[in-house]
Amino acid sequence: MRKIAQYLGYSFLLMGLVLSIPSGCKKKSTPEIPATVTDIDGYVYHTVKIGSQVWMVENLRVTRFNNGMSVELAGGPKSTGEWDTPRYCWYSDSVSKTTYGALYNWYAVSTGKLA
Repeated sequence: MRKIAQYLGYSFLLMGLVLSIPSGCKKKSTPEIPATVTDIDGYVYHTVKIGSQVWMVENLRVTRFNNGMSVELAGGPKSTGEWDTPRYCWYSDSVSKTTYGALYNWYAVSTGKLA
């Protein structure tokens, strides 16, 4: 009888320890992912989480850097790749901003100020 009481005592002690472990752990809080983001021009883009990354659903179509300076529209016979200053253009010179977004040359992208 004494051994049974001893086993029960150890069992309750072990069960108490096991049950107290999960309650002592805190869940990591994950930052809230915004459903939309807005650029400096006021265009709203929806977002989606893929794996651990957050992506915009629409293509970027901003015409100003995030510091307020304008990005120049590439025009004339040169393509955006032939300019040595930050430029953008619209696909096939159309103004279908919402479908394709803007095309930016390397000088505009490398500033790190588009988004």
